[in-house]
Amino acid sequence: MLIPAHTVLPPPSRVFQAAVEMWHSGELFQDVCASLNRVVVGFLLALSVVIASVVADALYYFLCVHNTVGCGPFAFLDEISYVTWALAVLCYYGVL
Repeated sequence: MLIPAHTVLPPPSRVFQAAVEMWHSGELFQDVCASLNRVVVGFLLALSVVIASVVADALYYFLCVHNTVGCGPFAFLDEISYVTWALAVLCYYGVL
């Protein structure tokens, strides 16, 4: 059973007409601003993860390598890669 193309995607003329109508009503500007807001928030969240990772690595270096304090009985956990930890957490929470 084939689905007609016009039911899946509108023709370009209808898309352009809707864009012009949205431009005149001011709705296009609001939608673009909302999308840009989501993009900026996503990039800021990603940047915060990177910064947190760098801070955690610096703290680990300062506590375990530089001062040799804090490693103790959990030093073996350092041998497990970040990817393995991420997969274990995702499996634990039922994502995978």
